[in-house]
Amino acid sequence: MTSWEPVDLATILDGNIETEQPSRLRISTGQALLYANRLHSLTGEPSGGKSWLAAYTVAEALTDHRIVVVIDLEDSARLWVDRLRRLGVDDKSICIGLRYIHPTERFNDEAENALAPILEEFPAVIVIDAMQGVLALHGLDPNSAADVEAIYRRLLRPLRASGACLLVLDHTTKSKETRGRWAAGSERKLSALDGAGYVLETISPFGRGRRGLAKLTLSKDRVGTIGSVGDVVAEMRMTDTDTGGIRVELTPPETTSGPFRPTVLMSRVSDVLKAAGEPLSTSKLESRVVGKSAGIRAALTALEAEGYVTTTDGPRNARLHHLIAEFVDDPPP
Repeated sequence: MTSWEPVDLATILDGNIETEQPSRLRISTGQALLYANRLHSLTGEPSGGKSWLAAYTVAEALTDHRIVVVIDLEDSARLWVDRLRRLGVDDKSICIGLRYIHPTERFNDEAENALAPILEEFPAVIVIDAMQGVLALHGLDPNSAADVEAIYRRLLRPLRASGACLLVLDHTTKSKETRGRWAAGSERKLSALDGAGYVLETISPFGRGRRGLAKLTLSKDRVGTIGSVGDVVAEMRMTDTDTGGIRVELTPPETTSGPFRPTVLMSRVSDVLKAAGEPLSTSKLESRVVGKSAGIRAALTALEAEGYVTTTDGPRNARLHHLIAEFVDDPPP
């Protein structure tokens, strides 16, 4: 048996494989931002809120009574417990669900054997804080694509294979003008992701007695169900509570004018109608367009309102959608 043998495509061609949907790190609308069994990155400036967002993700999974692994190269177990307590996680849930690891030597066969029983518990989330520390621990160069690929192959991919949402924290370059869409170092950090990549940008810093605000921008979505590169997918607000805790709120970005336009799904619906070359019913569109049914219907409503699509009655009370003009992501005509 070898992996070089052709893959059996029968299941895919039969339509029995559904499009993956993210399952962790939910914002207030219910939209999740992390995929199971895939690798994700969260980059941002030092002290910009990355660890708090990671802790929020961990707290969400612990509240759901799931196992979580934190591989921490920057802080301490005491600090992580304090974060989770302030986010409202009780001590029993932390003790039962959290597997905290603070490595001080390279990942080797002994380390792999120590991790094996933890991965067999099928953790929901694995957090690595941070990529820079992992590379330094192994004497690897963050600017070398080969070195970055080596740590992905040796450590990150086996962790992802446990089925967890694997979230790796990393630092951006200091210059906002040159940082681009990925973390400091090799572009391979972004291209190797098979889940989603995010950049967390601080708008107003959080502190004791001070409300913080940051925006979360999508830098990559390999599966393609969350949004387009450059989309601000959420705003993160952090507020001190009267009891000494911290309230974290993840909400859709505020818009200042005009109705919401689901432009990603509008484009996908337009492309499917164009490729079909004929009117399609709502059910056929929902089976061919990548996305949730509610979002596809909202996209159809917007396309019809803006004059890109018109509808007529079809057989058996079906609504047929006709493409009048190909959608372009500009202000509506």
